[in-house]
Amino acid sequence: MPENDALEAALTPLRRLHGRDSSSSLHPSILSAEAMPEPYRTLLVHNNDMTQTLQTYHGEETALKVHQSKHDGTDYLREVCLVLAPHGTAVEYGAICLHLASFSDAMREAILDNTRPLGALIASQQLKVTHTPGPYFSVQPDARILNLLNLQQVSTLYGRCNTIRLSDNTPVAQVVEILPLLPNTI
Repeated sequence: MPENDALEAALTPLRRLHGRDSSSSLHPSILSAEAMPEPYRTLLVHNNDMTQTLQTYHGEETALKVHQSKHDGTDYLREVCLVLAPHGTAVEYGAICLHLASFSDAMREAILDNTRPLGALIASQQLKVTHTPGPYFSVQPDARILNLLNLQQVSTLYGRCNTIRLSDNTPVAQVVEILPLLPNTI
């Protein structure tokens, strides 16, 4: 599969939430891990949970802000921002497709409650999962993403797609994660 086709396929949660052309309107460009600029490389190029990664980077707990959600067959889609709990600053925009049938009843209920980030729920339930990130990309954010991240006009943001799987390799979520502007220091 050519790289751009792989990126378009990985951006499916965005299209399912916003319509067929939503991901192409962002003019996504695939990036290699090595081409990702810092500090985005440190924050995106790893096999770890983004909730914990962002909490460690910012030194504060994150909370979930759900902007939109919908059921689509057996999938649950939501558009979210992870925000710093004390003051609500957005530290990630996300579009996520959750395969509800892959979760226990308790986990499904917690997901549908829309109050905690998926990473925090996975940790609290002590689920063994793997993260398979990629492709990595840059985008030209649209007005919606700029507004949700509380940004003025910005030409480029960086992100990754990530598949989360249970220990038996069952995929439970596909996630598109886009970070706001960050200082060029860690």
